[in-house]
Amino acid sequence: MNNWWKILMMAVLALAMFSPAYADKETSIGGTIFADWYYDMSDSLDQSISPNNLDAYNTFGISRAYLTGKGKLSDKTWGKITLDVNPANAYMRLKYAYIQWKFYTQPQFDLSMKFGLQGTPWIDEMNAVWGRRYLEKTPTDQLEMETSSDFGLGFVSNLGEKGKWGTANLAIFNGTSYSAPGDNNNAKDINLAVFLNPLNSNADFAKTEIGFQYYTGTLNAYDDTSMVQDDYKKTLISAMANFQYRKLAALGVEYDAYTSPQYLDGGGIWADTSDNKATAMAIFGTLWFADLAKGNKMLETTDLFFRYSTFDPDGDDHDLGGGVLNEMKYTEMIIGVECVPVKGFSTSLNYRSTKITDLPTP
Repeated sequence: MNNWWKILMMAVLALAMFSPAYADKETSIGGTIFADWYYDMSDSLDQSISPNNLDAYNTFGISRAYLTGKGKLSDKTWGKITLDVNPANAYMRLKYAYIQWKFYTQPQFDLSMKFGLQGTPWIDEMNAVWGRRYLEKTPTDQLEMETSSDFGLGFVSNLGEKGKWGTANLAIFNGTSYSAPGDNNNAKDINLAVFLNPLNSNADFAKTEIGFQYYTGTLNAYDDTSMVQDDYKKTLISAMANFQYRKLAALGVEYDAYTSPQYLDGGGIWADTSDNKATAMAIFGTLWFADLAKGNKMLETTDLFFRYSTFDPDGDDHDLGGGVLNEMKYTEMIIGVECVPVKGFSTSLNYRSTKITDLPTP
């Protein structure tokens, strides 16, 4: 409990840096709450949700809450601090804490530098495109192919006036995570992510987007008694496309391929190297009723959505004991109706189904 208060006081003091000295400038404090009701209709319950194996499990909860402070220090410099609270696991920690400086500005191109604990560009953008982080993470985050926030130095460029043509990101990260920030080796990760709006000149398709990511680095583990750093190399390649017509309909796809000679699973067990690639693909779409139901206040703020995902994690990192290694693949479907009565508030009633295939490796 003492650690809670230490982290909270650090966050409050850091937020206070932005307000008194810059009271005449733009400062804000806000937050995000992920509240949910969960009803399980399967025969057995995922142990990550409850330690008990209960049929028809029924619970209300708050999975996550963020407290965020933003401060504009000058016309070209600003900062952001976010405190991440997880009630279920009873912890608080910093999610973001960085300064951003726009040091080059031209009508069709600008360049900013971000320093500190910052979001990784791909997950940030895919959360925005998917639009429902409060329901489920984007695949790279869900499978822990990369972290959603890390310590590092990043460069961000808006392409075209006010980013009309898209954005480009280049970052150097520790290769750790905001949830486990200890750096266990001297290697650094390199991340390049580019997002383009190729149809921005057409107002009907201005939100259509394509993107690409290349991430390379080293797993945050190093045992110099038996291996060298090259044994810990990792590479992630991602691609996405989201086709949107007005605020009427959108259909998107994301594909991710992660490779590492030694894939470290969640339990800290080194994997067999015969299967060293994890892949994921997600297809998602939205149908908005705003243009179809003008005059109907409820339907104007309502949409239908779905996401179908296929995951093939590194197959040989599931050691069942006695040297028995299993290949595990699974698919997930989420279908629902969402209501957004005001900006910043979303609520959804959705159904999800997961199918797991666990076959012995020959």
